[in-house]
Amino acid sequence: MAIFSGLPQPQLATVRGMIRGFRAPLHLRWACAGALLGPNAGCLDGLSGDDPSTDGGSETEVTEGTPDGAPQRRPCTDVFGPGVSEQYGRLDGILVAVVDTTTSNCRADSDHLHLQIDAGAGIIDVAVNLDTLVVRKDHPPIDVFSTGWHLDTSLDYANTLGVHAEDFTAYSVAGLQKLVVDALSEANHVSVYATGYAGDGVHDVHKKKGFRDGAIVIRPTEAAAQFILFRFADQAF
Repeated sequence: MAIFSGLPQPQLATVRGMIRGFRAPLHLRWACAGALLGPNAGCLDGLSGDDPSTDGGSETEVTEGTPDGAPQRRPCTDVFGPGVSEQYGRLDGILVAVVDTTTSNCRADSDHLHLQIDAGAGIIDVAVNLDTLVVRKDHPPIDVFSTGWHLDTSLDYANTLGVHAEDFTAYSVAGLQKLVVDALSEANHVSVYATGYAGDGVHDVHKKKGFRDGAIVIRPTEAAAQFILFRFADQAF
């Protein structure tokens, strides 16, 4: 908020509120808040308002800088949803269970690590491919955490995070699963960039195209967030 440090307190409070309220990626929220001080306030057009067809969030927003908190694990479940459309989006919630490939229930399978996220309206399944390469990237959050499923988002490894194909490392299926499980061991809040399926799950948590890349974000309420990124061996970018 340094660029607004000279504002009177009432106006500063208004700007903060508008930044939190915009349905847009965080960098656009800052840009449009800045436009309030100049002649380009038209950038706000189309960024505000509640449209349930494009944003399924429950609006439990967490202020940036809020500590992640202790893990809140529960036994895994076979009961999921609802609330996820079959589109690209971002899932924000609490990580309540990690289901590895040795599990015989809870939607487990031999090709994916499954995460179970409490997104407010129910538990959402997250299927993470284990036949990929991986990199962990420390980077501030690019969106404001708000419990639920959100379509007003985008992510591109190269353009958003400065990560390229050569930055990734190959592991065995077991090795990759261990790396991700260990990385999530202390996680509480998580964000997952992915594509919805079946109304109660997300998948494609890996490199795609067109600013629709998948990722797991741990500590998404803190400035010291970490993105876990995945790509297949034949992908170059």
